[in-house]
Amino acid sequence: MVGERPHRSICTILLALLAACTPAPIDLPASPVPSSLRETAWFPLPPDDDPILCSADYFDPICDDNDFCTVDACLNGLCRHGPTWVQACCNDDGDCDDANPCTDEMCDSDNLCVIVANEEEDCCINHADCTTGGQWDDGELSTLDYCWQNQCVHTFQPCYCECVNCEWPVDDDGDLCTVKVCENCVLKHKWIAGCCEEVTDCDDGNPLTVDECVENECVATQLGDCSTDADCEDGNPCTYDECANAQCRFTTPPELADCCVDDVECDDELDCTVDACDPVTNLCVNEVPLEPIWPCCDVHEDCDDGNAYTVNYCTSEKECAGVGCKHFDCNDNNICTTDAFDFPLDGCKHTKIKDCCTMDKQCPADGECTLSYCNMATNECINLEIFNCCEEDSNCTDGGSWDDDDDCTLDLCIAGECRHIVTGDEC
Repeated sequence: MVGERPHRSICTILLALLAACTPAPIDLPASPVPSSLRETAWFPLPPDDDPILCSADYFDPICDDNDFCTVDACLNGLCRHGPTWVQACCNDDGDCDDANPCTDEMCDSDNLCVIVANEEEDCCINHADCTTGGQWDDGELSTLDYCWQNQCVHTFQPCYCECVNCEWPVDDDGDLCTVKVCENCVLKHKWIAGCCEEVTDCDDGNPLTVDECVENECVATQLGDCSTDADCEDGNPCTYDECANAQCRFTTPPELADCCVDDVECDDELDCTVDACDPVTNLCVNEVPLEPIWPCCDVHEDCDDGNAYTVNYCTSEKECAGVGCKHFDCNDNNICTTDAFDFPLDGCKHTKIKDCCTMDKQCPADGECTLSYCNMATNECINLEIFNCCEEDSNCTDGGSWDDDDDCTLDLCIAGECRHIVTGDEC
């Protein structure tokens, strides 16, 4: 029996080597197998009605079941058969059936399954076997290809036109301005937009363009913006719209000089008026409100109350103010003052002119060494230095007003007068 099944001897040798290292096969606990694990062990228990008793030898020949795809062992006096680890193991061709009609299966001499594709026409496993690039592609663009029950099906598409993917249609109409298209399963010659054979093909219905056909292409040259005045209507009531030489012109005639469109155009730059553009007349309206914040003004004239005995004026806060007075003559006959009537003070105001004088006492001396007086011709104070007068020695030495420029004298200020004393040293 061993000679008839040479590969079983190899398995037996392997099992013997494993048994020498471990007390039980791989995945099994140490023998004997506890009853609670027998059903889940690598080697299941034999049917209760057909047990085969064996010796204590793990490889008792009595346990051989003549199945090349099982591993036979004697465990606890009973023969058991576990699955081999060779996945492609077989005993006959029937063990190799993969339920695929497109393959042939056989069990070779080594008890291994061999599966090869057969040559049955149109046999398929998926749609890719039947479509473009697949083994059974029919090369027809007009068919719908798919795999049905392991057979390629090539069904004609009812909605298919010959023009699909055709570079030059068979029934070319010879017209350079048409292209063949397939619409609703019907071949049609469709006009190419912008293509022309004669100038009548280029009429765009626009009177402002000149239409031409240049090298089978329509060219429209713009003449202008308008053909009638109505084409130039801009919706602005303050302009006169006209079409001249196909160009729109917008002008403001003299009679529309005061015309306005919005309130911004009516600003009179006065704070006391409300500025608006009348939407009916399109004219500016600048009115003082019926209940203004009084008094309000922009210029002094806005504050005139009609009383000859008051002076009315507009303040910097844009409010009217007024004062009563008897006269406006504030001249004090003093040449050294500026005379003005002060509205807020209700009286004259005289402001002294700086450095102006009318008498000598108005010109104080600038120190003890100056003589001051008022020049009555110019009303200006004049200050003159007193000759050789001094207040300290520096007035008499180098750089001083009264230095004698003599390096051989001692320059001193004595009793308010510069003295230059010869030292007697050789100089």
